[in-house]
Amino acid sequence: MHIQARSGTRSASFVDDDDEGTLIVNAAYGNGALAEILTILEDHKFSLRGASGHSIELDGVFSWWVAQRFDDHGNPIDESDDDATQKAAKIVDGEGFATVALEVEHADLADAVGSLREFVEDINARGGMVEELSVGTPNADGTIPVQAWVSRQS
Repeated sequence: MHIQARSGTRSASFVDDDDEGTLIVNAAYGNGALAEILTILEDHKFSLRGASGHSIELDGVFSWWVAQRFDDHGNPIDESDDDATQKAAKIVDGEGFATVALEVEHADLADAVGSLREFVEDINARGGMVEELSVGTPNADGTIPVQAWVSRQS
């Protein structure tokens, strides 16, 4: 298991009927929210390793993870990518975005035909259903990190 952060805007929406029976949807959407999250990460020297999401600025979810940081002398600031992601999630949450760090399925896949299918089939064989996939930047050895947000069958 690895850590992935999931961020969303803290907005609410509701649906109501007006006097003529017309549906009215009121919502505070986050136009520019994704750029703001990315700016927060940049300001704290976090580099994205992977990202995905849906309806991100429409009260949806931005799923992401970051790389371990190092100082100017090559000394680690974070213990690992997971530690960096947990720290980044706290910072983004503190800046007003509903953000949590959660465990997700993870694999470093060969850049080869069928690798992603095999990863998904393994999750399915263990009773999991993939809700969201996030593909990251290549590792030094050429493998591709992939994270999956997974639901379990009941």
